[in-house]
This record gives sequence, C-alpha cells and structure tokens, in this order.
Amino acid sequence: MSAIPNEIDPGASTTQSPSVTADIDQLRSTGVNELASLLQLGHLCAKLLKATCVSEQLSKSYSENSLRFTCQNGHNFFLSVAKLRETYTTLTTVGNDPEVVARCTWCNKCAKYYGKVKAICVRQGCDVISGLHQKRITLNCRKSSHSFTISYSKKFE
Repeated sequence: MSAIPNEIDPGASTTQSPSVTADIDQLRSTGVNELASLLQLGHLCAKLLKATCVSEQLSKSYSENSLRFTCQNGHNFFLSVAKLRETYTTLTTVGNDPEVVARCTWCNKCAKYYGKVKAICVRQGCDVISGLHQKRITLNCRKSSHSFTISYSKKFE
C-alpha cells in the first residue's frame, strides 16, 4: 500500500516553493517501506504548515495509527494516518493559501482557539481575516477598519 494518495495530480498547480515541490516528487518516487513513507509524509506536511513532526514511529491515538506533531504555536497533537493523507492531499492539490489551510485537519488546539476568537469577534464588531494554523490571527475592526493581530497565547475570559 502506498503512503501517497492516488488522487494527487502530479501536474496540479500549487503555490509550493521549489524545495517543497522537490520533496513531494521525491516522496512520490520513493520505494521505501510504508513506515518510512508515512514519516516522510508527516515531515512534509509539517514543513508545509511550519510545524515539526516529532514521531520516529507510529503511535496509537484513539485506536488509530498516528504521528505526533508540534504546531508552530507549541501545541502537541496526534494526527491519524488517514487525516495526515487527507491534509497532504488538500495542501498539494489545491494549494497552500489560508482558505485551503483552514480546511486541513491539523492542530485541534489552534482550531478551537480560532473558533473562540471568531465567536468573540462577532460580538465585538470585528472580523477575523486570517490566522488559522499560523503564528498570529489577523483581525479587522468593522467600525474603524483598523487591522491588528493577536497571538495564540492571548487569554480570553
């Protein structure tokens, strides 16, 4: 069984850097065993999302084979092999823009925090512009059109 999803179109246009594109090509052409391919896939997804794949082997998380990651905000999380493949497919077939990244399964802590910020912003007259799975969240005040950012370490009560 190949670690690289079959539905990936090698000719699809992406916004990846040449080094990431070379990594993808190397991963597609590799004939190494399943575990090594999955680890390569984990490292590639981590690179695309500015994170770190800290796994050296598969782990079990919620009874599924998973890899462990640390997102760019320092959160540790496990991602199942199925979700990892889904994330890879999304990032490499559609591109690496903020809307695409928002559809990826990645750090659950960041996703929950981002959702909380969006809910607070609705009540406070702000719009969330971007920032899911990024270092900072960009907000825009509807009243003054002022844009500002907050970090994932900001506490809300």
